[in-house]
Amino acid sequence: MVALKQTNTHSGNTASPPSPNEQIATERIQAGIDAARREQRLIDLDIARLIAASVHRGLAHSLERFAATGRIPHNPADYQVMRLELDLATQDEPQLTQWATVLKEFFRVCAASRVYLDHQNQTNTKPPKAQR
Repeated sequence: MVALKQTNTHSGNTASPPSPNEQIATERIQAGIDAARREQRLIDLDIARLIAASVHRGLAHSLERFAATGRIPHNPADYQVMRLELDLATQDEPQLTQWATVLKEFFRVCAASRVYLDHQNQTNTKPPKAQR
């Protein structure tokens, strides 16, 4: 099972083991990824937001805004910023590679289909099928 970040990449110090809430989040993320693979679809919006919340590096970053709001910008440059932030947030965390991969695919497909996801407006929260 993939665990949430256990090192502080800013200081290089090893953090304490995951809290019960982090363990629950980790299990929800893995279950969401497994279900998406079984059903050959993208991860759900809630799982995408949970991944972003688990890996973002702070306030005022694109991943943090996505985690908080569920909104994906229409501007392709903003998608690239989110992908770069995801790369930076997970580069020193090899156990998060799977999470980064599925979240990048989620962003890629949403950008390609110009899907606008808004957690406040549940009418458009189902992402399109993954393209194989």
